[in-house]
Amino acid sequence: MKEKIIRAAFVLFRSVSLLTVNILVTYAAYSFISPNYADSNATIHLMFASVMFLISYFSFSKFLSVYNKRARNEFTTAKEKASVSKTILQKPYFWCDIALFLFVFLVFDLDFIYPFASEIAGRYYLFGIEAKLYAMLYMLPAVILLNIWTKRSAYKVWMRTRRRIEKGYIVEQSDGKKSSTGIGASRAIVAPPALSIMRVVADLHSKHNPAVQNAELPEPDYSTRGTAFALFYKLLMYVMLVLFGLLISAFVLAFLGPIVAIVTAALPRLFGKLIVAILVAVILFKNLNRFNQRRKFIKRLKKLCRENKFKLSRIKTPYSFMSDSTFIVTANGKTFECKTIGTRKAKTPIVLDADGTGITIHAFVFAGIRWWHYTEEFKFAYDSKYTKILIINPNAKFIYKNRDGEYGELDNGDTVGDYRIHTGQSFLNGLNRDCLDRKVKD
Repeated sequence: MKEKIIRAAFVLFRSVSLLTVNILVTYAAYSFISPNYADSNATIHLMFASVMFLISYFSFSKFLSVYNKRARNEFTTAKEKASVSKTILQKPYFWCDIALFLFVFLVFDLDFIYPFASEIAGRYYLFGIEAKLYAMLYMLPAVILLNIWTKRSAYKVWMRTRRRIEKGYIVEQSDGKKSSTGIGASRAIVAPPALSIMRVVADLHSKHNPAVQNAELPEPDYSTRGTAFALFYKLLMYVMLVLFGLLISAFVLAFLGPIVAIVTAALPRLFGKLIVAILVAVILFKNLNRFNQRRKFIKRLKKLCRENKFKLSRIKTPYSFMSDSTFIVTANGKTFECKTIGTRKAKTPIVLDADGTGITIHAFVFAGIRWWHYTEEFKFAYDSKYTKILIINPNAKFIYKNRDGEYGELDNGDTVGDYRIHTGQSFLNGLNRDCLDRKVKD
């Protein structure tokens, strides 16, 4: 009983801390940048306070989630990995954050806790809806989505920790502490312009991808000292953002205010529609291009099997990038069970491990320098009594194999554990020529 009370108190204290920091940061952003004269039509303080509301809630919620020692230990030491939905929705932290926000929002005066929301509601509320209810209609969904986003971010960090524990990258010492081995840190290095240009020229003639260097993100320092430093820098960031907003607000109002007003007035009529159309076109073009590669591969596969009387099973989830094994094909008395994987961008590196897990490395690389990156983990393992083939389609420019922390490039026909790796065209050629089972290097 005592343990349950302590746990409930911890969950409540965590939610109170989150909401308190969020209210203080948002109130400071609103108060410091508000115009000093009455009857002002300025909106910069409302926009800045809204942005700080979202940033502070997301970043501090993520901090509290990632450094939640109890929840992290339960996740990383569990025999079976919990799903994302179970980790988020079946834990008290998520529901306590939502419930406390609703309680504070309904009990306290809106001018006291979120004055920016009160002013927005007073200016723009529609259909005679009471200002507080109108503010809640757009703030509550934002809080729910931010909570889901931050808990999912923590889930990814814990999944990385769990994978490293399973692979022996993180070992538990006799004193109960965990140490990391073979995991390099990633640093953003500012290079002189001449060096940057040289790197660009070099990369144009090389398949090397700077995104892959030190792709393994370092483990957060979960010690008391590491947590305290992380908290200090997080709070310092909020202070600096508010002060920065205070300094630039006068400049924005004086020099950019008229331009912003003209553009804002014109957006609904012309520029907004044009910008939205361009963004939608770019997104559709990128996704349709990758989708079209998968569609063409499936079309050619069916045609090849039909012309050569190969036996082809039903293709499962044909257009999913990371899915279950997709089809079985029998040709020339040999049977292969195949799975297609790929990424939404051809330049996103894929790293495969012999245990059936992999990571995709998403990075911003400019002038041959990786400025920031993050990794996403996935599983491609499946059981089969037949020869297992992993087909990279849509094609990826960079495919690597993890050899004890060292990444080596893969080619068509190479193996990773029990899996043979092919691009879509290489697989079709091998199937047609009856050479998919040739001896390959490991």
